[in-house]
Amino acid sequence: SSFPPGLVRKAFALGASDLFIVQAENPAAQVELRSWLERSGIEIRAFVPEGAYLVKLTAETLAAAGQRPEVYWIGLMQPAFRVHPKLDYVIESDPTHDLKIRAHFDTGEFGSASELTDAFRGLADAALIDITRTDRAWIVRFAAKAAAARPLAALHGCLWVERYADFELHNNVARTSAS
Repeated sequence: SSFPPGLVRKAFALGASDLFIVQAENPAAQVELRSWLERSGIEIRAFVPEGAYLVKLTAETLAAAGQRPEVYWIGLMQPAFRVHPKLDYVIESDPTHDLKIRAHFDTGEFGSASELTDAFRGLADAALIDITRTDRAWIVRFAAKAAAARPLAALHGCLWVERYADFELHNNVARTSAS
């Protein structure tokens, strides 16, 4: 594999359920796949282009999905897939580069901000800035060395890790008209 060993693992290595990408072959099959997922009580976490969904499966639901005619491909959402490619480039170029990182974590895995904070204990080269809960995910920001992104992506419940830049206001110059 071309991915770092810490970002590739076997399915269910961290628990009884895991995140998978489930893909349909064409739009008609995607409609059928979505219908089956919903009927089966499998929560669709996100849409993944081209015709796929990010879902949490157990070994049992994985086996059932593999038998469905509308399923074209199923694969584990490896931790390596959770690091934004531009951030991965920074890690490869300069792992000690100081930057801000934003990570998204599954709200189903962490009931509170303190539970999430406990998951970060022992994480080197990263200082927690803030944690915000949204409808879809916990959003966590860190001041960190670039290399801290990969251990974050490998944590149970991590959905996505990207570089974060503070917002800048570019239209803050007041204009007046002179008559």
